[in-house]
Amino acid sequence: MKLRELGLITTLKRRIGGVRAGSGSYIWNLATAGARLLSQNNEVAKIPKRKRHFEPSRMFLEHTLAVAETYVQLILIQKKYENIDLLRVDVEPNCWRSYVGENGAVTYLKPDLYIETTVADYEDHWFFEIDLITEAPSRILHKCQQYYRYYLCGAEQKKTGIFPLVVWITLSTKRAENLRKYIAEEFKTRQVDIFRVIMPEELERLIVEHTV
Repeated sequence: MKLRELGLITTLKRRIGGVRAGSGSYIWNLATAGARLLSQNNEVAKIPKRKRHFEPSRMFLEHTLAVAETYVQLILIQKKYENIDLLRVDVEPNCWRSYVGENGAVTYLKPDLYIETTVADYEDHWFFEIDLITEAPSRILHKCQQYYRYYLCGAEQKKTGIFPLVVWITLSTKRAENLRKYIAEEFKTRQVDIFRVIMPEELERLIVEHTV
């Protein structure tokens, strides 16, 4: 491949699976020379000349691909239904929110995705979190507490008039059931209903019917 021969792109060291069962699939990324060339020709993509590039961890890579897969699912749902539109899709870091925390310091809420959709005449807002079952349930609850504090501060409601539904997408039925139970127990006295836990195959129904 010409770009690789010129040293503009490179591959991660690990081969990945897929339709060829890992026999010859690669993940490509810009090499340092490619990044410098891009920055010279695109002011928006300015990259410091001395910036070093490191191979991401497997966990980071898997999570990033899972977020991308969720976005692809949303695009396919939009194409399937004439009355559904994706008005806005923000990925990290554009979907992050800053607010003043309990101690008066600026705190950041970091969703994986922020989505705005319309179904017929109804507009919905969503925060998505992708759970690959690599975190303990206590970490999930800690993140839910962050969302709850952000909900209480009212910053999102001031901007849009509503607070987005926080959707956890996880990979197993047992995990989904457990997370629903833990979240319900954690927030049972707070009269707040801003969380949903679903499997990937339930995403279409959630967007279309908002009933999961």
